[in-house]
Amino acid sequence: MIQHGTHDTWQYRNDPVKAGANYGPQVGNGKSLTAYTPGSTVQLTSITQTKDFYTQPAINWSAIYPNH
Repeated sequence: MIQHGTHDTWQYRNDPVKAGANYGPQVGNGKSLTAYTPGSTVQLTSITQTKDFYTQPAINWSAIYPNH
C-alpha cells in the first residue's frame, strides 16, 4: 500500500496535462471515495455525491475543483 497526501491539496489536480488520469476529483467512472468521519464512514461513488458531501460542512468545492 502507498500512502500519500490528499488529492485535494495536490498542486496539479486541476491541470489535465500534468495530472493525466489523476485530473480532477477521483470519484465516479468506477472509482469511489471513502470518507472517514467521527464514528462512521461514507462511501461516495459520484462527483455529485462528493460535491454534496463537501458542501454540507461549508467546504468550498469550487475553490478546490473549479472545473467540476
